[in-house]
Amino acid sequence: MEAATRHPRVPGSLGRVLSPDGAPAGTCFQVAPGIVVTAWHVLAGLGCGYPGAQVRTDALGGAAAAEWAKVTAVDDVRDLAVLRRARPLEESVPGWAPTDAVRLLTGVVVNGVAGVDDPGHDYRFLHATGSWQGWTVRDDVPLGRLSSSALLPGMSGAPVLRLTDGVVLGVVSARYNSADGWLRDSVWVARTEDLTHLLEGPAEITVRSRLTLGDEPGTLISAHDATPAPRTTVTGAAETAREAALVLTAIDDTCRGSGPLQDLLGQILERAAAGAWSRRETDEFRRRLRLRGLEPRVLLPRLADHDEALHRWSAPLPGPEPADEMAAHAARALLGSVRRMLADELPGGMFTELSDTCRSCLREALLDGDGIPLSGFLHALLDLLPPIRSASVEAVLVPPRPPATGDTDSAPAVPGPAPGRAELAAVAVQMCRLPAPDPCVAGREELVARLARAIDRRMTRYGSATAFLSGQPGAGTSTVAVEAARALIPAFPGGVYYVDLRGLMPEARLNARTVVRIISEALRLDLGSELTDDARQLAALTAALHERRVLLVLDNAADAAHVRPFVKAPAGCALIVTSRDRAQDYADPGLVLDVGPLARPASVAVLIRCCQERPDACEPAALDRVAQLCGDVPLALRIAGARLAHPSGPPASYLVQLLEEESVRLDALAYGDRAVRLAIRLSHDALDPSAQRVFRLIAAAPGAAVSGAELGHCLKAPAMRQELLLNRLVDRSLARQDLVRLPAGALLATFRLYDLVLLYAREQLDLTEPPAEIQEFQRAGVAYLVNRLAEITDQRYGAQLIGELDPSRFHAALSLAEQNGWLDMATELMIGLHVLYSARGELDAVVDVNDDRIALHLRRGDPEEAVKTCLLNADTLRSGQALKAAVAAARKAVGLAREHRLPVRVAEAEFKLSMLLWEAEDWAGALSAGERAVDTLTTTGRAAAAVPVAINNFRIARRADNTDEALRWGRKSVELADRWGSSEHRAMACNECGVAEEDAGNLQQALGLYRRGAALWEQAEEPWNTANCHTNAARTAALLDDPATAVHLYQVAADWWERGNDRPRVLETLIDLSAVYAAEDAHQQAVSVLARAERLALGDAPDAPAMLCAEVLIRHAAARLFADDPAAGAEGDAPDTAEDEELDRIRTILAHRKSGTLTTHRAREETRSLLTTRTRNQAPRNAPWIYETLAADPAVRTALDG
Repeated sequence: MEAATRHPRVPGSLGRVLSPDGAPAGTCFQVAPGIVVTAWHVLAGLGCGYPGAQVRTDALGGAAAAEWAKVTAVDDVRDLAVLRRARPLEESVPGWAPTDAVRLLTGVVVNGVAGVDDPGHDYRFLHATGSWQGWTVRDDVPLGRLSSSALLPGMSGAPVLRLTDGVVLGVVSARYNSADGWLRDSVWVARTEDLTHLLEGPAEITVRSRLTLGDEPGTLISAHDATPAPRTTVTGAAETAREAALVLTAIDDTCRGSGPLQDLLGQILERAAAGAWSRRETDEFRRRLRLRGLEPRVLLPRLADHDEALHRWSAPLPGPEPADEMAAHAARALLGSVRRMLADELPGGMFTELSDTCRSCLREALLDGDGIPLSGFLHALLDLLPPIRSASVEAVLVPPRPPATGDTDSAPAVPGPAPGRAELAAVAVQMCRLPAPDPCVAGREELVARLARAIDRRMTRYGSATAFLSGQPGAGTSTVAVEAARALIPAFPGGVYYVDLRGLMPEARLNARTVVRIISEALRLDLGSELTDDARQLAALTAALHERRVLLVLDNAADAAHVRPFVKAPAGCALIVTSRDRAQDYADPGLVLDVGPLARPASVAVLIRCCQERPDACEPAALDRVAQLCGDVPLALRIAGARLAHPSGPPASYLVQLLEEESVRLDALAYGDRAVRLAIRLSHDALDPSAQRVFRLIAAAPGAAVSGAELGHCLKAPAMRQELLLNRLVDRSLARQDLVRLPAGALLATFRLYDLVLLYAREQLDLTEPPAEIQEFQRAGVAYLVNRLAEITDQRYGAQLIGELDPSRFHAALSLAEQNGWLDMATELMIGLHVLYSARGELDAVVDVNDDRIALHLRRGDPEEAVKTCLLNADTLRSGQALKAAVAAARKAVGLAREHRLPVRVAEAEFKLSMLLWEAEDWAGALSAGERAVDTLTTTGRAAAAVPVAINNFRIARRADNTDEALRWGRKSVELADRWGSSEHRAMACNECGVAEEDAGNLQQALGLYRRGAALWEQAEEPWNTANCHTNAARTAALLDDPATAVHLYQVAADWWERGNDRPRVLETLIDLSAVYAAEDAHQQAVSVLARAERLALGDAPDAPAMLCAEVLIRHAAARLFADDPAAGAEGDAPDTAEDEELDRIRTILAHRKSGTLTTHRAREETRSLLTTRTRNQAPRNAPWIYETLAADPAVRTALDG
């Protein structure tokens, strides 16, 4: 029968297992032409689960007709079967990876026969996506497990494919069906390790393994006859080292039980143990590998710290048996065998993805040979390695690794500790360490020494120093500054810190606040977490650096203004600034240096050092001419030297020809610029097309910087491949690589083109890349950075903390998003930056971001959000004590709201403005804004919201001593509250209006309002406010000469104050009550009240002011003079205090009365004036306050200010 055309969504490697009547019973897949795999239970269900049985199969996508296949091997325990078709399916799977090495949460897909319960319809296939959930052992059989809700009957035997590359991770065995819902959507998966054994054993199929370099190293196993040819690429030191680091890390991880090279290492260990070693020695060696791994410094004898690493690795293992020197000797000998066998495996098929250069360098390093130069390779490799591990094997808790999915945009959050200050400091220290010494530098020794001596002398004489270096493009000004700083390390015990300001790249330029942030974190300085502006943060850093003996190198400043905040070095510290702009006025005398081209012999020395591992390229006469054509400019020399040093580079004589030809084309340029440009062009032209495209795209990336993961995300390509291409640019001296080890352990490499190289890359970008592709690349880059910022603000484990310390790339992404109209991403970036800066207390940064948000909201046609952001800005500035700026932000909100006719927002903005002007003590302005807010609210039907504003207006007018306005607003607040307000607002309005009426002399009206307010507060069970209203009412009744009412109200007030636990106010109220009694000559009652007050004043935990307590005691003593028994007045001693003149006078009278020099009658006459007046020493009052919310019920109930 003629087969139909295959459905495009179904791989040609998938097939169906058919029953005798042609109905699909399960799924199968082809691993090699004619070799098909399925689940054993599918065949068993058809009665064909044994070798030699015949079963019909066809293509799942319809491209192959049904044919008989012979069962060649089965594993009924592990549910696997192998069949052979006479006529192969259209394709074979690309290979399979070990099931036991699959990362948790890896995305997977299963495509197979779809047994959908839909009568009358036939579904030929269905995709079921899911995620990898781990492993188990069921009845002593290891299995994998995935989670998918769409897996259906008929998919048994289908391959579980990795979403990213279609590699097989296992074979569907069964879906777990649970009646109670436990392990819902779980699918059991047969392991590829068992499939490999079945193919190699009973099926007699040749299986091959090879290392793959995707986003992380892995193993790809296949049964194809064809073996991929080894890569013949010739690579430079940085790219070679990156490849080697991946392989060496995979070997170490495999030894520890989690790497991808289990089969290879297993074979090597078997061969190594086959010599004259005892079982005990080989078992001990395997145990050592499992506990301590085989890290690169142990494996490669010529790496720095090899001896220390080997000593730790070969130290006695923990255990009950005593240390055995022979065991350590055997371990070292076996290690030597492993080295040699690994070296022998490198040229084979397992490592075909490695470049020729990497295989050669690794083999030579493993054998500790001298056949090829290794110094550059080993130097680059060392930068990529973590510190030497401890030999300890104690159990410690470590955070799990995140899933390796390249960009983790959709991956769930990985558990782990949130980054703290220690982790941030560790990253900051790496960010501002001095760049590594450049092995190719020559001819700068005298200049470096002169600068170092001058700074040292200045420090000795004056205690601080500021140096400035400038030079032509590419002259190596930064190198001189860095090497001088390195020479000065012993003179600065506080540390030497380097920050590249990137002044020539506006989109990536570091500002003062970023420098403060990085340096303060690196030094572990606590500048406080409260919101403060840039000036105060800089002042705090300067103060913290005082006499700390720190040297700070600020490289590549745009101009003098760029570094103006830092140019006065703190006492005990020094500063080195480099800039292309020579105009400056801050460097100390004798510390201004101009860096020019090299002398010719030094230029030739640079070229020789660059290509020292390729002596055949170093022709002396030709090198002199190369140096001349490069203008003796170090950058041009380095680029030309990198071209010579490359294993496939031309000899110097041929490079001369190329340079002379290019030089003619660039005659219009200045000599120095021409030399640099032609070197860049020639180096660029020598790159392969893929590296040239990466070179161009760096110029399009946000902030002109990328990582391998970011580039992989943007290009939808494996991240590690992109990182190797980026390292190729480093090898060509076109880019630099900044390495930072993150707290989670990952090594983050960020790549940037050199400034002059970047200009050329931008030209090539505009000439070569279609604008639409540039824009798509940039959009993907912005999306990538949006997710990185979210990880930082969410404090996720593994977040790239570099972005917190240096957020310039987020700002560059924001600029691109705004320019291209990607407003959703722009909004996300702004919110993330707002959170970031708020958490760090950086006031000016928060305000800047909010200003950008305002502009973005207006651009999006959302003025309401713009107004809200203005008000957020005002709040931020207010919390940072920047009141004047906060007022300006509120005024801007008012203007925007009125301009766009948003009455609700107008009212909110005016209310905010009124509140801020109150704090600024601009009473007239505050009252005016408050009045406009009330008018707007009442005319737009929000009278309830206007009640607290009206109450505020009363308080503002009273603070301004404007009695008429206070009375107007007091009455207005009662009017509004009675109609629209809550009971709390009605009570508050009654009290405030009562104060206004009292101030205006309308005592009767005031009394009624106070008593009404007190009743409302009683209903609300608010003791403090109830007491306050009763006190105000009592005072007013006394003024109205109504002692009976006053006495009653004071008594009630005292009880409420006591219920509110406000002892000072209880004392004051009791004194005022006693004064009413004394005025009415009810002296016995006055004595009784003051006795109660005295007991409170002398209680166990008195909290009233001393003078208030003293007044209680003196009044009580004086009141007893008027008691029925006058002699009682002589009991006790009055307190001795002279702080109150009147109290001191009464105390003296009481003393004279007690001594008999003053009669009782006379003493009564002298003390009556005190006893009949209100308290002299009042209890503390709350600070004046106003409402800060328009809500009908304020979020926080604040007490009245009596």
